[in-house]
Amino acid sequence: SKEESKEASPARPKGQMLAFVLIYLSYVAYYIGQKNYPFWLQALIDEENWKKDEAGTFGSVFQITSGASKLLNGPLVDAVSPSFVLAGSLLAVGVCNGFMFQHSSSMLNVTLWGINGIFQGFGWPALARIFIAWFPDPKTRGTWYSLLATNQNLGSTLVPLILPTFMARAGWRTAVVIPASVTIGFSLILFAFLKDSPSHDEPKSEEKAKAQERVAKKRVTGTGYSRQALLQTRRSKTYSSRPSILLHQHH
Repeated sequence: SKEESKEASPARPKGQMLAFVLIYLSYVAYYIGQKNYPFWLQALIDEENWKKDEAGTFGSVFQITSGASKLLNGPLVDAVSPSFVLAGSLLAVGVCNGFMFQHSSSMLNVTLWGINGIFQGFGWPALARIFIAWFPDPKTRGTWYSLLATNQNLGSTLVPLILPTFMARAGWRTAVVIPASVTIGFSLILFAFLKDSPSHDEPKSEEKAKAQERVAKKRVTGTGYSRQALLQTRRSKTYSSRPSILLHQHH
């Protein structure tokens, strides 16, 4: 029946759409902070006279550090607030991008890009935890997850559409400045508005609802008890008065 189907499907949590938009755009920002790599890499070879093998170490270091991070960061993501991990890691990605090429040391630049890879590895596990908490209904979760997975495509598409324009006007270093600005800015939005789960989003309202339910049950129980006691009292009074009535009738 319709009533049974409504009971089987949990109600949509308040704030679910906001949470989805935030986690979706967060991973778009993560991708902007890593897919800028080909643009400034070519500039290093063409304009800064880096050797190709030297420039290629950026990609190798990133793959190693991001892969190791994905492999080892599970316990931390499970133990700490996932929204904090998602926002904090995105902030770190922005800081790494922002400090890239502010100095001439190639070793330091490669190290920064490797650190970027470490924090990139935290993004998806934290995002997945938040997604599962906000979308508890297995009947619709697959649809939402399919939509969520397109954030990687959007992030990869935006980078070549945006960066070349800024690079042509302000130089190749905007290939790290723009991603740094986007990732740092959006991380602050995540810190301010993203919650781990619906229960974490509205703890006071849930506690208030439970308290009201307990009070209502007590009132019902108390009312039932008082009515029962009143009936018993009335019955006892009636039975006790019957002998006197009969006595008066006899006289």
